Amino acid sequence: MFKSLFSCFRKQANTDLRDSYQRREPSMLNEEDIVDIYGRDSIALRASKNIERNVTDKKSNEEIRIVAFGQIAEYFEKSELPKALPKEDNLKKVARIGLGVHHAVFLFYSYQVASVGKNDRGQLGFPISDIDSENIYKDLQILDIQKFKDEGKRIIDIAAGAYHTMLLAEPIDHEESKEKETREVYVMGDRNMLGRFEAKDSSEPILITIPRLEQDPSLRIKYIYSRNEKCVVMDTDHGMTLWGRDFNGFFQREPSLFCQFKYSVKIAFGPKHGLATDENKKLYVWGDGTYGELGRDTETEEVTVETPTKHAYFDNKDIKVHSISVGNRHSVVVDTEGKMYSFGDNSKGQLATYEERQDTPNMIDTGFEAMAVFSGQSHNLVKTKDGRIFTWGGDSKLQTTGNKNGTFLKYMYEFKGKKTSNIQTAHDNTIVISHLKVYKEPKE
Repeated sequence: MFKSLFSCFRKQANTDLRDSYQRREPSMLNEEDIVDIYGRDSIALRASKNIERNVTDKKSNEEIRIVAFGQIAEYFEKSELPKALPKEDNLKKVARIGLGVHHAVFLFYSYQVASVGKNDRGQLGFPISDIDSENIYKDLQILDIQKFKDEGKRIIDIAAGAYHTMLLAEPIDHEESKEKETREVYVMGDRNMLGRFEAKDSSEPILITIPRLEQDPSLRIKYIYSRNEKCVVMDTDHGMTLWGRDFNGFFQREPSLFCQFKYSVKIAFGPKHGLATDENKKLYVWGDGTYGELGRDTETEEVTVETPTKHAYFDNKDIKVHSISVGNRHSVVVDTEGKMYSFGDNSKGQLATYEERQDTPNMIDTGFEAMAVFSGQSHNLVKTKDGRIFTWGGDSKLQTTGNKNGTFLKYMYEFKGKKTSNIQTAHDNTIVISHLKVYKEPKE
């Protein structure tokens, strides 16, 4: 049925996917692009008090705030950006955020990378200490990779999974080569994510060999993505190369091609399911739909889907999809009209409905036009077209000061009147980049 749309490849059925929005190098980014990045995944939530931290550049003409909620906030002690960042305000802006269970990585427009949190597996890129078992780095630390300096490379993109970090590097004097791809993918951290067998945890970036690019020199890397214990490289022919833990819980340590789409896609992965929307605004789903996370009618459709399949509900109603995000066992979709739909597990109120679970898409009555949605394991954020941010689901340790396991959407007053240029959610963590007050919000 979908051979005209996809040519799919599988390796011992141990392949899987991940969530990502299409990404470009920082020098090409506009702030309008950044806000639409993506949501992230999950790890079991633990009851704890809600924590919030702000990191502010006080010397800047424009206030830059890194606002962290959840477990990751514990590692921000100083309220200032790294002094090693350049003085120019535009270069201090955050282009990308990578967010794991206990670590966060930031890529600035200056091509500098800063990280914070636990480094117990080398995921921050700093040497692993034999003395300090937790290897904690509090406050943002600039990552200075001598290897890249020696080879004349710079980092142009980042992504982070549970206990690892991905880097996309290119020569500083980069020019598109007709001969071969000059950009390279590196991973540091968890040994299972380093693209090879019998590897140890590594704080040194490990170069990843992408077989598809080796076989076809005309292909280029389009973007990288990581979530949970999975890594993704998308190429210019819409091929998706994957490695890490598959949908069945087994590790596929070597990169292999999972699927080749016909069109450019945005993808979103949970541990056991995936969503994709192509440039025609169509929605595709695959994986395990036991909790309804695929949004399929279980009376007439299979619960488990091995390869990307067009979603009947959205296709039949000709609903054009704009933004997607997934959590541990739930999915959220925003259409081009700003309407928002949810389906899957609702045990923590992540669907904004009273039902315990939702097998088919449920349109959330929001009262606003949504622009982009972001999901952690069981919590969500949505940014509206007029710049407001709302949240729901999760528990008291999560992203806001809202009630535990909130079913209804809560307005995040800490961003009232603030311009937000980047949002990232993963596991039970949330990070929002906000700026000086620049607009008046609509009357409620």
